[in-house]
Amino acid sequence: MIENAVKSIQELNQVAGYLRKSQEFDRIRKLAYTWLVPEEHAEDFIAGKRCLLADADIEEKEYPSPAAKLAEEMGILSDEDFADIIGAYISRKCSDESYAALVMQHHKTLQKCLDYILGKVYAAAEEKKGKEKMRSRQGIGIAMSPAVILSWAEEYYRLDDAKEEAEKRKKAREEYRKNRARQEKQKEEQAIREKERKEREKKREAREQEKKEQEKAARAQLSLFDFVAEPVEKSGQEERKAS
Repeated sequence: MIENAVKSIQELNQVAGYLRKSQEFDRIRKLAYTWLVPEEHAEDFIAGKRCLLADADIEEKEYPSPAAKLAEEMGILSDEDFADIIGAYISRKCSDESYAALVMQHHKTLQKCLDYILGKVYAAAEEKKGKEKMRSRQGIGIAMSPAVILSWAEEYYRLDDAKEEAEKRKKAREEYRKNRARQEKQKEEQAIREKERKEREKKREAREQEKKEQEKAARAQLSLFDFVAEPVEKSGQEERKAS
């Protein structure tokens, strides 16, 4: 399975994208569980409300300019049909110094901008098609004008959501710690079960070996009895003949 070859966040997102296209949703959930991705993120990714399964953690990095920041983000997202278009548009908007300052905020990322747009599209499709149809995976295709999409991109960076993002990040870290603790506990329990299984197997093999040795000893004793009994019997026969 390709999931076993995942070694980095970038590879994780690539594999998750492939699995989503293949509608292998349970495999995505298992992949998310293995990599300690919050369950909410996994479900949003499956529903199409997130562009990546796992966040590309660039919020702590420092950049010399909005262009440098957006360029790296576009490289990480590697999506010329969506991320590159939105990124280029936002980069042009940064000719306005006040807007450039918004883009340079640590908690603002191009990935979250795309997620914001996808969330808007999903909400519009849900309103038009109904929640039941959306949940039944009958499709979320809906026509949106480029102007509307770009307005949402611009709107995202203007949102005053620093406090909300800090809370989300805190919640994600807490969930990560809980999931990691749960996985560690499961590994310990599995190790104990495996140790007990090996001990049972060892005891079973010891019993089988003991049984084989007993059978071998019994056969050896029987053979010795036959060896001793035969000369005695012959000797008795010879004495009867002599008399």
